[in-house]
Amino acid sequence: MAASSAGGAARAAGGRMRAGGGSLVHPWAELGSRGRGRSPEKRPRHPVSWPPGRAYDPAPRRRDALFINATIAIAISIAVEIAVEIADAVAIAGVPPMLSRTYLFVPGNRPERFAKALASGADAVILDLEDAVAPEAKPAARDAIAGWVASAEAGDLARIVVRINEAASAACAEDLRLLADAGLSQALLAKAEAPEAVQALRARVPGTQVLALIESARGLAQVEAVAACEGVQRLVFGTLDYALDLDLDIAEHADGLAYAASRIALASRLAGLPAPVAGVTPQLDDEARLLADLAESRRHGFGAKLCIHPRQVAPIHAALAPSAQALDWARRVLAADAASPGAARLDGRMIDRPVVLQARRAPGCAGR
Repeated sequence: MAASSAGGAARAAGGRMRAGGGSLVHPWAELGSRGRGRSPEKRPRHPVSWPPGRAYDPAPRRRDALFINATIAIAISIAVEIAVEIADAVAIAGVPPMLSRTYLFVPGNRPERFAKALASGADAVILDLEDAVAPEAKPAARDAIAGWVASAEAGDLARIVVRINEAASAACAEDLRLLADAGLSQALLAKAEAPEAVQALRARVPGTQVLALIESARGLAQVEAVAACEGVQRLVFGTLDYALDLDLDIAEHADGLAYAASRIALASRLAGLPAPVAGVTPQLDDEARLLADLAESRRHGFGAKLCIHPRQVAPIHAALAPSAQALDWARRVLAADAASPGAARLDGRMIDRPVVLQARRAPGCAGR
């Protein structure tokens, strides 16, 4: 009786230990119809030799297939539950979209503005330790950022980027110390002019995601190498400093930026990076100019923009969102392609593969 109970417990636990013997028994020996109730010695022999100590199963392959399918189904179910839990946690934490559309600058020595910047709706907030902070005020700015980080929520920290000083400056080492001590994971590297600068940053603060700011002729000359560096998250075009470096007049027209913009967009594509981030529009009260600058950058392949005031955020988000007409066009393209794959026409236009792929990028159309 004790042996029988022990054997039942072993089978229930999945161990399939033979009572009193300790040898393994085939997991589904009890399911065999022809051999059920017989001792292993009296069961018919299978044509294929069976490992000693295991009970006979008349259909091992079928049983194994059932077991594998059941295991896969359970694994998929668990994976789905985990994915849902992660998605819920991300949503609760307020983590921004993986691909930010707006990056709002805030001086690093103005901690009273940090919360306001986060409340502006910007996808990411850049705490600036470079141009916005005078050299003598940089130590206090680092202290202010460190103090704010100590009590900040995880969802807010996930949206924070710190613009650090250029690698060749004395201030950069202290900026990197702040990143390491505060556990901040995203850095905007000013004047990214060589891959060695990115590598040095990552060596000092491993795991940092780098936004490389291309804002000089030297930086543009090395943009492909910088974009290819491990840890570079995105390229950013520092239009004002680039124009200053090349003595370009962009007050009214930004034609002089076209070559650099195209080069940065191409480098991003070749490196497998997201679309780069366009520079700032300094005209704070000129929404028309803001949107014109954004449209120009979009024509060159950019997908986001730097902001210097909270009021610039909402217009950029609205301009980047697809219109109702664009969504309707995408759905009609996909419907036409589904009805006549590879040879569709819509509104007098041939619907070829690039057009279909473009339509699938529209929100809600990715799976069609």
